[in-house]
Amino acid sequence: MNMGSPIQFKNSIWPVWLGLAIVLIISIFALRFYAPLFGREVDLINMPIAHFSILYVGVGLLCALALPSIIRNTPQTSQKNLLFFILVIAVLLRLGLQGAPSILEDDYNRYLWDGAVTASGLNPYAYSPEQILDLRTDGGVLDRLIKQSNGSFELINYPEFSTVYPPIAQVIFAVTYWIAPFNPDALRLVFFVLELGCISFILLILQHLGKPLIWGALYAWNPLVIKEISNSVHMEPILMLPVLCAVYLVLKQRMIWASAALAIAAGVKIWPALLVFVIWRQLLSSPKQLIQSGIVFTVILALMVMPIVLTGISEKSGFVAFGGQWQASSAAYLISEWFAYLATPYWVEDYIEIPLVSRLILAGLLLISIAFICFKKACDPAQMVLRMFLIIASIYILAPSHTPWYFIWIAPFLCFFPSRGLLLAGALIPLHYTFFHFQIRDLNDVYHTGIVWLIWLPVWGLLFYDFFKAKAVT
Repeated sequence: MNMGSPIQFKNSIWPVWLGLAIVLIISIFALRFYAPLFGREVDLINMPIAHFSILYVGVGLLCALALPSIIRNTPQTSQKNLLFFILVIAVLLRLGLQGAPSILEDDYNRYLWDGAVTASGLNPYAYSPEQILDLRTDGGVLDRLIKQSNGSFELINYPEFSTVYPPIAQVIFAVTYWIAPFNPDALRLVFFVLELGCISFILLILQHLGKPLIWGALYAWNPLVIKEISNSVHMEPILMLPVLCAVYLVLKQRMIWASAALAIAAGVKIWPALLVFVIWRQLLSSPKQLIQSGIVFTVILALMVMPIVLTGISEKSGFVAFGGQWQASSAAYLISEWFAYLATPYWVEDYIEIPLVSRLILAGLLLISIAFICFKKACDPAQMVLRMFLIIASIYILAPSHTPWYFIWIAPFLCFFPSRGLLLAGALIPLHYTFFHFQIRDLNDVYHTGIVWLIWLPVWGLLFYDFFKAKAVT
């Protein structure tokens, strides 16, 4: 066989797919085995963080490297039956993590509390958990909810800050409270249903783009996506469902409705609001539609923001804390921080906040990227979707904080545009969890000067290589 040719699987494609499915199923059993070793009663230093991270990265690398080749080499005649197989395995992998303790994540405690507060008719933005402890009265609503929480209230991270989650997220949290109060599996159930909606939109978009539907396996079988939603109970399905709905509406050339969907998505996390610039650029030649889109988007977004603004934004607001303080596993932030130090004269260092300057540098780069991406009118709706993907990829790469679940923002788009560099990012970003391994041993510098670059240098290298290779071809 010619060593320079792509791997050929066509004569034995089913065993290859079955083998990968077995590996993923075994990895789910391994996660369930490891999960109790990360329980509340286990000290951080005794948790097998390094072993878990190696397993997590290994399975991720296998899927990132092998799955695109497997998909490309799958004969069209096998794809219909394979799609059913892919979807069944995807469901089983997610159900296999139901009930397992969350590994190294506790954000869901905040979701559970926010849902209880919202479902009880109270304002989740009014007070931080720390303030609630001072304000509660015996027998009052807050006191009743704290007692009902079975200890999860005390486990809310960053209790000094009020919630950072916008109204649409709060509605979903409230629904989970009505299903089963303070039960992480209620969150898992709701997120599972929403994720089925996400997968449905991925298949619809692939069909509209004329691509084989089995490319949906890049999302459905992604180990990071499965772990971060079905085990870690992260809320990204609430976010990605309206984002993918907007993408589908763009392909159907329903721009007003797509603008509305993006505004709703911004009611979960704010960044999808930036995607509307792709739509507005396209509508510059249709002023009436542009005005309609702008009004619809602005009104819905204003309704999303209103509860937060009317409550007031103070130093105890989670939005202020996230915007000004959050930083994790971002090589882009480390570089911008270095530039901020170089650009700040020593006599004004006491008056300028370097973290703020660093964020402004990244924000400026993001705005420049968006302007460049949207400079020319797209030739068709498919190119608009590509531009939306490029903006999301820019947000992801330039974000000051990189946690594994943020990869879910771009994971669905990799089914349409399978960038090798970003697939590699999804495989390597679980090394983020080694931060806890080094932190408890007072070795933070090892993480920030070593592991962060181990994650991002290969990703950047592969992105640049593919970019210049594509330029050379064209």
